[in-house]
Amino acid sequence: MKKREEAVPIVVDDELAVVRKLLGRYFSDHPSRDAHSIKIDAIAARVADPRLHVALVGEFSSGKSTFINALLRRPLLAASCVATTTTITRVNAGRELSVTVRFRGGKTVAATEKDCSALRDELRRLCKTVTIESPLQMLLDLLSADEEIAGVVERLDVVAPSPRLSDDVVIIDTPGINAGHRGGARQLALTRAALSESIDATIVLIPSRSAMSKTLLSFLESDAKRFLQRAIFVVTGMDEHSAEDRREIIALIHDELVRTTGVAQPTVFESAPISIVPSRSGDTPECRDRAEWQKRFETLETFVMGTMRRQRNVIIAERLVDLLDDLMTTMGKELAEIQIELDAEQALLRKDAVGAVEQVMASICEAANNELELLHTNAATAIAARRASFAQTAKRSAHAAIAGATADSGDFERRVRPAIVDAVERTGRDYTAAAGAHWEETAKLARRLGNKLRTQFEKNYSTFPALEVAITSPTVAAVKVPSPDIRFTSTASYLDDQNQRKRVGTRLGAAAGAATALMLGLGPIGWLALGVAAATGVRQMSGDDDATRAATLRKQIDSEIDAYFEQAETSLCKSLHRVILRAMRELADAAGEHVREYGAAVAEIIRGHEEKKLRLGQRIASLINDSRDLKSRRERLHELREQLSQC
Repeated sequence: MKKREEAVPIVVDDELAVVRKLLGRYFSDHPSRDAHSIKIDAIAARVADPRLHVALVGEFSSGKSTFINALLRRPLLAASCVATTTTITRVNAGRELSVTVRFRGGKTVAATEKDCSALRDELRRLCKTVTIESPLQMLLDLLSADEEIAGVVERLDVVAPSPRLSDDVVIIDTPGINAGHRGGARQLALTRAALSESIDATIVLIPSRSAMSKTLLSFLESDAKRFLQRAIFVVTGMDEHSAEDRREIIALIHDELVRTTGVAQPTVFESAPISIVPSRSGDTPECRDRAEWQKRFETLETFVMGTMRRQRNVIIAERLVDLLDDLMTTMGKELAEIQIELDAEQALLRKDAVGAVEQVMASICEAANNELELLHTNAATAIAARRASFAQTAKRSAHAAIAGATADSGDFERRVRPAIVDAVERTGRDYTAAAGAHWEETAKLARRLGNKLRTQFEKNYSTFPALEVAITSPTVAAVKVPSPDIRFTSTASYLDDQNQRKRVGTRLGAAAGAATALMLGLGPIGWLALGVAAATGVRQMSGDDDATRAATLRKQIDSEIDAYFEQAETSLCKSLHRVILRAMRELADAAGEHVREYGAAVAEIIRGHEEKKLRLGQRIASLINDSRDLKSRRERLHELREQLSQC
């Protein structure tokens, strides 16, 4: 047994070194690092501290102060029927009475019987009954039994001479566990915190007058499960009952503990601590069968001290096993999270993702091209349909100008020709402007298709939540092509040519002049000039009248106007076609650029993924190996703990 106990500190030091190493290796930035570090430090401090720690737990007025006084064999703490202990109080034996108080806010004040002025001054601000002559014992009574003062104390450490208690024993007095009392929730939390430390023994005080209350049962069922197997249950005030009543009380408590806690054989002691503690005045408190109860209390003391010494190393080993369990759980969660991360990336970054995106973009482009083709067809049809209307308007204007013409060729040059040219070209510009609406419709469609592409781009990239790449936005827009500038040919060229031909001879007449003009491609106004020359020639050669001459001229002008608007229609449709083709190219280019960009991004992520996968794989392998090592260490510690428990 002794060899096993001596081996515990060595084993613990070795295990703590391993745990610290693992924390640094895997959890340098993990949220649980601080919590694990605190547990490691607490276990190390417990190994280094040779003292034994016993905690007292119970409801308010369950006799905790009286029990501590009995262990000390002196009336150190003032007993009170009100709920006064609102913090953790640690008491251990020493040569002289001393008190160290840590107030809420962090201020700490120490006092001895010889020098308690600092503590006295601090309490004088809180209590009017404190004077400059108040002794340390009175100050301690206020700290432990005055409800107002006790409420501002965070921790109280007391050292007191004791003829019985060894100086290697620390008694931890916890606040009452009555959660319904004012401040009860905070005091219950403090009690939980105290019990989470490496306590060597826990004494649960049960007042015989209110045995196994609902509050106590609730506490045992929830907060006390951790130490129930090692808890010592002490029923206080048993000197007030007859032997038969005591047997019934013990049987009731035993059965309730078995039923509530699941402990098969709970350790239950009867006690009357008042039989041990003398009053401060020196009087002996009333107690039936005092000698018997004193003997029973000494038996209880012996049992508690022996239990603490046996359980000290068991508890240290148990805390270390719990630490290893926590670390293994954390490592297991880390391992699972890494595996989930890898699985998610593998599902997300399939290498055929680029092909799928390419198919989607091709489908969008095909649908867009169909829309553009339909737009082109409809626009060309509309342009063709309106050509006749505009040509007719131009003809009416030309006819009006011809109707006012005279036989003088100079009149045609000065007035008629400009009027016809202006009317025809003005109507041509109106025709071109009317066709501009189709460019605007093309632009709207191109913008709509561009937005559709953008939406698809963003949808594709949304599969990469953490992807930091610049998305190329499509810029598909119909650029307005300059309107076709088709000039209506002037008569000046015909007149120059006609004068030259007159010098050769006028016998060719109007027919020859018309043929020459046609071959030279003089245009509509050329036909107008031709009409003038024809009229002159007719007068010279055939003698046709003015009506016939005007009709001939109108027919020739109408033919040239039709040719003019046919040329305009052809030019407009070609321009529109160029716009449509350009929009198609831009769509295809934008989609292609996106696919290339998407593919490059996927390739880059896959490369990063493969590198990360390699690192995580190595981390997983390391975690698995270290987890196996921890499991082996835990099993050895568990075995050592069981051996110590059985001794």
